[in-house]
Amino acid sequence: MSKNKGRIDPRKRRTRQALQNALLTLLQEQDLETITVQNITDCAGLNRATFYLHYQDKYDLAEHIIKSILEDIQKIHIPRRNPQPDLDALQRPFIELFKHVQNHAAFYQAMFSARSGGVFITQLQAQLERIGRRWLRQTVENEELP
Repeated sequence: MSKNKGRIDPRKRRTRQALQNALLTLLQEQDLETITVQNITDCAGLNRATFYLHYQDKYDLAEHIIKSILEDIQKIHIPRRNPQPDLDALQRPFIELFKHVQNHAAFYQAMFSARSGGVFITQLQAQLERIGRRWLRQTVENEELP
């Protein structure tokens, strides 16, 4: 078995990042329905064949971006319940979430624009609810939570 299994070639990672950035840039100007694969590849400085090596279509690309962001949010560390209240530990998940938003500002600007259609907002809300429930389960003892 290869040691590199599961690692993405740096060239593939850069290409995917370029395509993702191109779509996010275009989403700030127009809605997903009017964006073409050609628009994305022109913006990324790549050709259409390269696009199709990585994604099936523009919806696959958008879904990949959203999935990646939601997975990053899921990684936010939630502290375990501590008998001694620790304000710093309780604030940390929120700080991590705000840093995440800051680090992915272009994504959030595109997704929260009127052009995005709100699809992401529903998925984000569900993810934040899961994180909130997990946070409550881990920090509140002897409480029944859904």
